[in-house]
Amino acid sequence: MTNRSKRKTRLRRRAAVGIAALLLTSAMAMPVAAQDSPYGINTHVPGPAKLDRVAAAGLSWIRIDVNWVHIETPAKGRFHWGPIDRAVNEAHRRGLRVFATIAYTPGWANGGQDQAVPPSNPQDWADFVGVCVRRYRNTVKHWGLWNEANLEQFWRGSADQYVDQIVVPGYHAVKNADPTAQTAGPDLAHISSFRSDARWDKWLKPILRRGGRYFDIITHHIYKDDPFRYLDGRTWPWEGDSIKEVLRDHGQGHKPFWLTETGWRSDRVGFNDQATNLRSLLRGIDDRSWIQKVFIYEIADDPNWNQKWGILHADLTPKPAYHAYRDYIAQQGTTSPPPPSPTPAPPSPTPTSGQRFTFEAERDLSHQVGRQEGSGWAANTTDDAPGYMCFGPYTQSIPSGQHQAVFRLLVDNNTHDDAVVTVVDVHDATNGRVLASRSIRRREFSATFAYQDFTLSFSSQAGHSLELRTHWTDRSYVRQDRAEVVVGAGSSSGGAVTTPARRGGFFAWLRRIFR
Repeated sequence: MTNRSKRKTRLRRRAAVGIAALLLTSAMAMPVAAQDSPYGINTHVPGPAKLDRVAAAGLSWIRIDVNWVHIETPAKGRFHWGPIDRAVNEAHRRGLRVFATIAYTPGWANGGQDQAVPPSNPQDWADFVGVCVRRYRNTVKHWGLWNEANLEQFWRGSADQYVDQIVVPGYHAVKNADPTAQTAGPDLAHISSFRSDARWDKWLKPILRRGGRYFDIITHHIYKDDPFRYLDGRTWPWEGDSIKEVLRDHGQGHKPFWLTETGWRSDRVGFNDQATNLRSLLRGIDDRSWIQKVFIYEIADDPNWNQKWGILHADLTPKPAYHAYRDYIAQQGTTSPPPPSPTPAPPSPTPTSGQRFTFEAERDLSHQVGRQEGSGWAANTTDDAPGYMCFGPYTQSIPSGQHQAVFRLLVDNNTHDDAVVTVVDVHDATNGRVLASRSIRRREFSATFAYQDFTLSFSSQAGHSLELRTHWTDRSYVRQDRAEVVVGAGSSSGGAVTTPARRGGFFAWLRRIFR
């Protein structure tokens, strides 16, 4: 690549990151995907404190571990989603995008053997992949199919077995569950010893020949002081092929390439060199348009492991590498040219007092959990985890002043207890502030399967992007018909208007009860 081409690539990257930096504050509180950028981090199964550090650094992506062995156990159909649910929901609340790697066999699926042993029946693997993708289809769109299959501690099979038993059934399971999702792999470890059976090219070439078409994104892991020498910089014939050459020769060079693990141990190279190497890596990636994303390994040191890969200490205090990553991203944003001004739209009529803006739940709003039922959007305790049933639409049409938000909801039972079943709020996505919020309890509903309006008064600023959010607590079946904004309306009435539910929803509920 010429220096001029490199400068153009860097400017394009900086422009994209600059837009992300401008939106970072609001993204911290928005349940929407962050602006796309090249910068990510490995987090395993992170809690809120780690995710706060990720978001504060300006990162857009996290890679998480969805370990089959820990989730579907001790038997087929017995799921433990709690930690993954919390990680995905908390990441989504902060505007972070998730790349989820599924791997490792539970004992019931391989005759009680080690987690690296392939499943006895590939359909068990496909079933689990399908359940995962359906569960998180509104929040996770990028799925890795196993991890470092060329290392015996992670996969005790051949490259052909990996393709036949993991990649092909996994690909079909992902696409059947969510046609908009993308598959990624093979996430091989860059072992380069000529005497090693785990050598990366001995695995990557047959995997791409037999299974390359089943990857939407090609991913790789490399831990080298000069990773670009191995990625695209080899010059002598005896050095072998580079990653880029192998992808090109196997018809995969046109696909996105993600570097999903790379980094340096601070206990080996020292804090300062860890930061210096990281900056050099980021500059090199920004000079290479064929590398779309990088996920540094990892966010924080594991207190139970003596290898210190984290850019944070185990107590989440920053190392110099954390500041280097944060400052590099910020610099990319501040040095980018301003985005071109859009063509001005014709002025809209000024909304008048009493005018209603109506947003149908199933059509106009976005969703993290639940599904369409009739002309509404519903979540139930059998199929869903806590999360946002509805959010959006990021309208900028609401003028300055005092207004009223109206959420039309129903429940299936209003006597069981007085638990909070939803939390509704009005969120200013421009500045990240919650303008009004209300917890709605089961017994506030005067009837079952009858829509009731719950209102919130709020004050907004002209031109700001507003979001009407309904967070479902997993305590009751809840369905939302719509959300509205009434311009210039007064204080909240608490909501006592009820209307009969549509028959389709009632019979759908009966089917759930008696299935």
